[in-house]
Amino acid sequence: MGEILEKELADKPSPVQDNLGIWRSVMRTDPRFTKPLTGTGFDGTSINSEYMIMKATELFGPIGSRWGFDIIEDRMIPGAPLSEAIYENKKFVGNRILRDADGALLFEQNHSLKIRLWYKTENDEGSIYAYGATPYIQKTKNGIRCDGEAQKKSLTDAIKKGLSLLGFSADVWLGMYDLPEYVAELHTEFGLKNAIHNAEDSTRLYAELDDKMTRVANTIEKATSVNEAKKVFDTLAREVEIHRKSAEEKGDEQRTRYLSSHLRRLTKIRDDRIQLLTKEEQPV
Repeated sequence: MGEILEKELADKPSPVQDNLGIWRSVMRTDPRFTKPLTGTGFDGTSINSEYMIMKATELFGPIGSRWGFDIIEDRMIPGAPLSEAIYENKKFVGNRILRDADGALLFEQNHSLKIRLWYKTENDEGSIYAYGATPYIQKTKNGIRCDGEAQKKSLTDAIKKGLSLLGFSADVWLGMYDLPEYVAELHTEFGLKNAIHNAEDSTRLYAELDDKMTRVANTIEKATSVNEAKKVFDTLAREVEIHRKSAEEKGDEQRTRYLSSHLRRLTKIRDDRIQLLTKEEQPV
């Protein structure tokens, strides 16, 4: 899936390639810095805010000099009227609207923050306006809750929203993280990148791949349908290609040739098995 997205972007005209320069360099998210997002009314993937800030610093430079933000607006927005439950003899009988000492209604409060996120590159500079929001005072099943860190959370939310508009962690916002095969690719890709400076990790990853290639070759040779042969091959082929690209980028020609030859061998095994299965399925 990642390769398909990359190919679609790479096939676009040169002017579009220039426009997507920042986007393409920061769109893929290391799974180590994500976690499932639940209990908010919808399911999704949450990205570690410090990770996004680190990626922005890698691309632009130190925050405050090469990129940063200005707070444009900081305010509280009233929500629904606050109420409390009324019980008689431990039995719920209704809700009472809460009022201030002067009789005015009390409302939930939501903190809202607007920032101008700015950045500089070697050839350009720009800015983006983004909002962040956090419930400050709200009614919950455990009573009325006040969040003393609402302003900090709103600022973090605004920064992440601003960076996302530049393409940071775009794969999450595009829904790619909902595809298990894409996340599996990322685990392989970032696992290799994170193992570059650790010889033991690199050796382990290579050994695991070698063992997997042997097992997959045996599985393909015993596949009972064309679809099974294709599916098993495609899953491993994506992983082998990630390893091959990593070896190529590091200048490891021996490993690059090794992976290319094994991928050709697996392709032949797949084609031979599909040809045999297709022949067997044809009516006599």
